[in-house]
Amino acid sequence: MEAHYNYQKEYSGKRIYNNVDVNRVYDILFEINSTSKGTWKINGSRAGFGLGAVQWTFGRTYTLVQLYLQFNGGGASITSEQLYRRKPG
Repeated sequence: MEAHYNYQKEYSGKRIYNNVDVNRVYDILFEINSTSKGTWKINGSRAGFGLGAVQWTFGRTYTLVQLYLQFNGGGASITSEQLYRRKPG
């Protein structure tokens, strides 16, 4: 993650809301998933990361970020209010 995506500077210790471009996170996860042909393994090692409220890993993070993008209409960020908003009903 560090060698290809500057993980320490760009993502480590940050929350996904208000601090991180959700579209960029999706692009990274999409690239890892595509490169690994859905196994989340690159050169035999698992590839993935946690990010603030997203402390899931691999395919689960990918699915959650996809849901964030659906929820915020594809916008670059998620607000803290959106994180806590519940689905009506």
